Amino acid sequence: MPADHSSFPLNIYARLFIPYFVPGHIEKVLYMDVDMLVLKDISKLWKTNLQNRMVAGVVDRIKVVSCIWGGIPNYKEFEIPPQTKYFNSGLLLIDTFKWRDLHIAERVMQCVSRNKKYASFLDQYGLNVIFANQWFELDPRWNTYAIFFKKNLL
Repeated sequence: MPADHSSFPLNIYARLFIPYFVPGHIEKVLYMDVDMLVLKDISKLWKTNLQNRMVAGVVDRIKVVSCIWGGIPNYKEFEIPPQTKYFNSGLLLIDTFKWRDLHIAERVMQCVSRNKKYASFLDQYGLNVIFANQWFELDPRWNTYAIFFKKNLL
């Protein structure tokens, strides 16, 4: 059992350190969970302009931070408005230069460590706290659940 007493293995935090694993000249990385399927040309996603944001993701199925299931239950402590969009960390497009410069991995880990009792989806919780209203929203077709899958999304 992981040290945080969740059902998540500790290796979920590895995605936070990807910008440190790649050579220093690589300016962005695309992280995708192992259970994702790519049905379109992924270069379109890769070429996404982050519009000066550090990370891009897709709104999670819970949609906002104030959702009782998941989300950020203590959003008021962070002065995050309740209708702030909440993203899923299963797909992330990351500006590696900014990520490293602002020590995002360490900040997320500290946030989760200090707020374990509120963090249902550990690193996702921390990422959403750190990036509240500061992430680029991707088209939902890049990260959707099979139960929501519709042929017209292709």
